[in-house]
Amino acid sequence: VVVAWYGLYDFATEDAQAAEPSGCIGQPWNHGGVGSFESFWLGEQVSESALTEVADLTGYVGSPEGGTASTAKESTVWLFEHGDADCILPYRQTLEMAAALQSAGATVDVSIEAGYVHADPRFNEQPLAAALEFLAEVAPVS
Repeated sequence: VVVAWYGLYDFATEDAQAAEPSGCIGQPWNHGGVGSFESFWLGEQVSESALTEVADLTGYVGSPEGGTASTAKESTVWLFEHGDADCILPYRQTLEMAAALQSAGATVDVSIEAGYVHADPRFNEQPLAAALEFLAEVAPVS
């Protein structure tokens, strides 16, 4: 069982996703440029680094047709929560990862919260309650 909130999964796609229309009010972060956290982590600019593909978590999810080693077994259950007004990490990162997992046979539940920003304090209210309910349902404590 995995619960993930406003995650980053693919360095190569996040700037293009951030440029797409969303609820982000203000300027989306630049993730691939010189000085970005991602470029710092990779040791060079995202577009120039051979490690960008290795760091792509969606690439580690196998599909039923084959591909890379699967980390998503059919019994794995995932809950993703993200805000559509997140200017730090585009919510489409969550949709991309969820789609990869679903195509590999994982059970995935995605909730995109309208108007929520990155680490929005409202995540501690309804989305937290939903996550706890989800966990109680799929992984009950005996």
